[in-house]
Amino acid sequence: MKKFINFTLDILPLLSFFITNMKTDIVTATIALIVTSIICLSISYIINGVIPKTPLITVLFICIFGGLTVILNDENFIKIKPTIINLFFAGTLGLGLFIDKIFLKTILDSAFHISDTGWRILTRLWIFFFLFLATLNELARRMLSTDNWVNFKVFGILAITLVFSLTIIPIIKKHAKKEE
Repeated sequence: MKKFINFTLDILPLLSFFITNMKTDIVTATIALIVTSIICLSISYIINGVIPKTPLITVLFICIFGGLTVILNDENFIKIKPTIINLFFAGTLGLGLFIDKIFLKTILDSAFHISDTGWRILTRLWIFFFLFLATLNELARRMLSTDNWVNFKVFGILAITLVFSLTIIPIIKKHAKKEE
């Protein structure tokens, strides 16, 4: 039940963004995204007793770029946020490999028990994936209308991420640590 609640809290801000954009405009949808993100992060803290690092970073980016979108009435800030956050995650994971720290392991070790070799392989794959998403977002934000970009952001990126996540399952299985 807790996993379902956490998943719902992760997806709710995107849904509020999508639905509000359908009914109004992207600036109002951005306000809904900011408010819903903060509320969901707060509920997550109440339920889990800890604020997860990745959602916290994401909410900070949402507040910064969303705030700029609202204050300056310029949709480009919220549209560029996925590019910046994906580059940030790719850069952070890359820096970790460079200094011999496996940040992905730090975040996901409680979910997956795999060898350090497996973590390094997954880290490289996630770096490339984040760079791919940043590139896709840049193409989408430059080529699509705002409504189509929102649809791509909500549904396209979600589907692409699901497919990517499924493709790395064999790597996780291959490098799984044997239970003692």
